[in-house]
This record gives sequence, C-alpha cells and structure tokens, in this order.
Amino acid sequence: MAQKSKRGIAFFERGSWYHRFRYYDADYLVRYNKKGGFKTEEEAEASYQVYLNAFEEQKRKLRQKKDESLDLKSYLQNWLQDQKHFEDTTRKVYQYVLGQAFSYMSECKLYMVNENYLNAVIRVISKRTPSYGLKLYELFSMALGDAFSECLIDYNPMIGVKRPDRGKVELHILPSEQKKLFLQYAKCSEWYLEILLGLFCGLKKQEIYNLKFNDFNLNQKTVSIRGKAKREITIPDAVFRELQIRRVKIQSNEFLYGERYYNNDLICCQKNGNYKSQSAFNNALKTICRKAGLPRVTVQDLRDMYAEMMLKSKHVSILVLTGLLGYASIEETYERYSNLATCDFSHNEFINQIFTEEGISETL
Repeated sequence: MAQKSKRGIAFFERGSWYHRFRYYDADYLVRYNKKGGFKTEEEAEASYQVYLNAFEEQKRKLRQKKDESLDLKSYLQNWLQDQKHFEDTTRKVYQYVLGQAFSYMSECKLYMVNENYLNAVIRVISKRTPSYGLKLYELFSMALGDAFSECLIDYNPMIGVKRPDRGKVELHILPSEQKKLFLQYAKCSEWYLEILLGLFCGLKKQEIYNLKFNDFNLNQKTVSIRGKAKREITIPDAVFRELQIRRVKIQSNEFLYGERYYNNDLICCQKNGNYKSQSAFNNALKTICRKAGLPRVTVQDLRDMYAEMMLKSKHVSILVLTGLLGYASIEETYERYSNLATCDFSHNEFINQIFTEEGISETL
C-alpha cells in the first residue's frame, strides 16, 4: 500500500516518491497523471508545486481566450456557417430551426448560457413542432460542445439539458395482403427495383438515388451504402434479379443514346443516364396505389414497412434495426418503431412467399 506524505501531496510506492498532477490535453480537457522517481518526499512536493503553477498559468491563458462580448445568437449563427461538412439540405434545416428559435431567445452572452435557458428555448420550439425541437437540441449540442472544447465557456451546459421526446409517430403500414397486391402492380412499373430496395432493404430515397452498380457485391450479395449513414446490407435474391434486368436495360439505353448518354453508373436514372427528379419516386408510388385501389404509399412508408417486417422476424432487435436503417442512435429507432408488434414471424419467409410462383408471377 502506498505511503503518503504528511501533507498528502506525495506518496511512496515501488521504491520512490510520486505526486499526481493535472494538465490540459490538445482538446483543452483536464487530464490526470502521476510523476515519480523522487528520492525524498520534499523533492516530490517541490515538483508538484512546479506542475501546479504550470497548470494554473495554462488555465489563466485559456480563460483569456474567452470573448465575454460574444453573444449566444452570433456564436450559433457563425458556428453553423463554419460547418463545411454539412450537406446543403442539412444546413438549410438547421438554419430554419435556428431562425425559429431566435425569436424566443432573449439576449444572452455565450459565457453566461446555462441549462435552464436552453431547456426553455427547446421546450417552446418542441411545443410548436416536435421534430424542430429535436433538431434544435442537436444543433445546441454540437455548437456548445465545440464552444467548450475551444474554452469559450467554462463548462458545457448541454450536459444538463433534457433531450425532447420525438412524439408519437403514426406509421402507415399496409397489411400483408395489401403488400402483395401493391407489389403485383409495382412489378409492372419501371420503379420496381427502387421499390424493392425501399421495402426489403429499408433504404432512404436519396440512398436509392445515389446507388451505383459498383456498390453491389454480386458474390456476397451485399450493397454498400455511402453517405452519412454508411453501412453494408445483405440483399435478397429478388433484388439481385431485378438489378441484372436493370443493368441490361441501362446498357441498351447507353447504346441508343451514344455520346449523348451520361454514364454515372447509377442504377436509378433517366434514359440518358442523368439523375431522376426528387419527386419522381413518390409520384410513381402514387400512381401504383391509385391503380391498385390502395391507400397512398410514400418512400418513407416503404422504409417503415421494412422495419415492421424486420422486427417481426426472429433475429432482429431494435439494436440490430438501428444499424440496418442507418440511424445515429438506438433511441431514434426506438422512438419511431417501439410500438410495432413483435411475433414469431420470419421476414425471409415473407419475402419468399411473395416471390413464389403462386404469388406475383401467376397473378400478373
């Protein structure tokens, strides 16, 4: 057991005297360590005082970096503009939410902001639109986390701020028989592959739009999703069959258009190879549902139905689903899908049932 000095500053172990000390790392966070090799406790205590003085001097210099004239609104606005890694759509959402919040934010210096102030602002915005409250919470967390790392504030007030509830989400999920009917009509559509990727792989619309043939591994039957929510997903055989059909169709269009063809390697593209419009997918789904006499289905509904089928399978938990869908946290997945019923039902069996000869092929 270590022997402590009379003042409790130094301690003796493994044949020499030691002392503990504090220091700031590269991120300006306080770290702790110990230094040894001293012959006497006096030497260890003298060294401790040197390290303590150095720590206090560094703390003083860091505090001088703070600009007490900087107000919270200006900091948040400037911080958002400096985030070059944000996609344009992400930046626009945060900018809009921040603009909504500004009207409810009283004047406050950055160094004076506290959790009560932030909780009040988030609460007001959440009452208006729950999803905006969550976005504001995300924005505050990132911005004030950076302010703390840069020593612009003494502590991060977001540690004590409550994350707002997302609110109950009304999912639009077709019953099994309507799913089959939907797919029967979808097979006649030029969007059939995209629909399968949404319904049986849980991909977002933009993820489908950005998919390239090079993202698919034919041997392992997987697809790599690029972008913010990077992941690798196992693909059902039905999707790979449609992928091969799509490849032949695109190669035919490329031959017909010749030099006028834009070869982007996209699986979802116009006849000349260019990207399709953002509204085209949901418009196609609307047409399919109208012909089938079904309630309207969106791309997000396909993703929700994928989540439902996966949670009804034997081996998929909320945690696993979080990775499959590319959510940032299990909390987000749980808030959206916790109300989905679970039962002894195999997702793969459902897919196989749909694609049997008794299913789609003979019906069409």
